[in-house]
Amino acid sequence: MQSWDFDFGQPAITVVRNKDFRVDLLYWLENASSIHDHITCGAFAAVLGDRLHGVYRFEVAEDLGPWVQRGKLERTTLEIMGEGDVRPIRPDLIHDLFWLGKPSVTLVVRCAEHPSHIGKPRNYLSPGLAYVGKSHHHSSLVSRRAEALDLIRQADDEMYKDSLLSVLRGEDPSLAFFAFAGAALNSPGVLDASLDELQSDDAPFLDLLVRTRRHIVRRSYFAGVYSAGEVSRLPIGLLWAEASTEDAHRLIDAAFPDEHPTTILKAAADELEDLAPEAAEQLRALVPGQFRPNEKAVQYGT
Repeated sequence: MQSWDFDFGQPAITVVRNKDFRVDLLYWLENASSIHDHITCGAFAAVLGDRLHGVYRFEVAEDLGPWVQRGKLERTTLEIMGEGDVRPIRPDLIHDLFWLGKPSVTLVVRCAEHPSHIGKPRNYLSPGLAYVGKSHHHSSLVSRRAEALDLIRQADDEMYKDSLLSVLRGEDPSLAFFAFAGAALNSPGVLDASLDELQSDDAPFLDLLVRTRRHIVRRSYFAGVYSAGEVSRLPIGLLWAEASTEDAHRLIDAAFPDEHPTTILKAAADELEDLAPEAAEQLRALVPGQFRPNEKAVQYGT
């Protein structure tokens, strides 16, 4: 029996479902996931398509209401999962994925019941913010307000700026986060103008939000870059993951053992020159001895 109750994967086929566990085949057509945790136990396997897999830990420093936490996010593992590789799912697993092929298929086995079901799944942003998605809130209030703010954005810039300032000065960290993220991706100019008028003492969550901006924009941009070329898919994923030069060379060497990582990076940069020049520039920065571009000058398509 098929179930349409999925919070990830698009689309999915249920292979087995009973009172103890369920087995699903998840088809991925997008490029990347958010950094997220799980509220169940089980395992997942790469059935079709390799993927870049990152594992993290998050140290909570402060609860900002029921839906947002401030803390420290740190990646502990960055690897390539090949077809047939299996990884466990635990309630403490925080991870993300960048799929290196389209479509990709994942086999997931999940327990039907687990004590951690009392919690809500969270997403994470660097350098240290955790939030519960709007669809998992107890009410639709934040979702409706965020949607209303987006409608105002499409109607009038000045009205949108005034509304955005009001939200950022408000006492709801969850709404402030979704408003800030939406502005960072869709109206960066209005957000810049708003930030010029704000002081940290009249916008209680401003410092935390501002520190997540680069991560929000960078992830969104590189998750939207798709290249059909085999050479450039992994390098795009490494940019999306903000891999260090050392990790980038290690993973490229594993994926292309017959080529030097520098050769792959240069070839990928050439391949992306017209499609995504910002990505090409960032890849050249991973080549030893090459000029490293000014991060502020790279706008990631915004």
